[in-house]
Amino acid sequence: MVGGGTRLAPAVVVVSPRIWIVAVVAGGCGFEAPVESELPDDDVVEPADDPAIARKCASFDPTLRLCIDFEDVATFASDGSGRAHHPMTADALTIVTRESETAVQMSALSRLRIGETSDLDIAPNLTLSLWMRPEAVPLEDHAYTMIDNDLQYAITYEDNGKVRCTIGGDKVDSVAPIAPRSWYAVGCTYDGATIKLTIDGHVAGCKARTGAVSASGILGTAIGADLGGTVTAPSFSEPFLGGLDNLQVFARAWSPAELCTAAGGADCFDVCP
Repeated sequence: MVGGGTRLAPAVVVVSPRIWIVAVVAGGCGFEAPVESELPDDDVVEPADDPAIARKCASFDPTLRLCIDFEDVATFASDGSGRAHHPMTADALTIVTRESETAVQMSALSRLRIGETSDLDIAPNLTLSLWMRPEAVPLEDHAYTMIDNDLQYAITYEDNGKVRCTIGGDKVDSVAPIAPRSWYAVGCTYDGATIKLTIDGHVAGCKARTGAVSASGILGTAIGADLGGTVTAPSFSEPFLGGLDNLQVFARAWSPAELCTAAGGADCFDVCP
């Protein structure tokens, strides 16, 4: 799930227009021309007291537990939730842009890990929210991992092009695959009765579930990889290859209207397929 590298000269990458492989979920935004630059060789991101750029985190919400929005280039991957869950590892992260916001480009060498904290052991009400732009569909029998709280919850991009939300071992896949090289807003909520997956604010998959989410994981949370191994020797597999932005974790289930607004949409449909 997250090392320094050689500074890259700015480059422009043109993103192909968004296409649904199967037209089930509509809406959302695709973005063009991400400008890339490499961060310095810093092992740990130290937060600044006064970020240079306004954060996009919903810090007014007392249920916010983690927010990595990549908005301040001085701290880049620091936590904007106000709870100081800053990365213990932040390596090989490349700055890109998503519309007018700063985002991160992840590679197979990227490492971004938040240490273990009870703040992220959330049960039973939970929301995961993020923006993703996969570079390609993963190889067969592999996946790209956007966020993984070890043994508790995760969001992945599967080898069939579908987005998957996993809560406590229960998996929900999007009904339709999504095309790579476009930005998508992804949400995953659990309210103690239903896991709901949304793409661009529209419901893309649901599954009935009851009970609390396990808090057995002790490795922390990885962004951009599947976290494994041990506390002293963590491993990072199934790396996310592409862009990520505005990763937030809440200790409550968002309403359909909130999910729609976070995706920048309107008139989003909220009917489970």
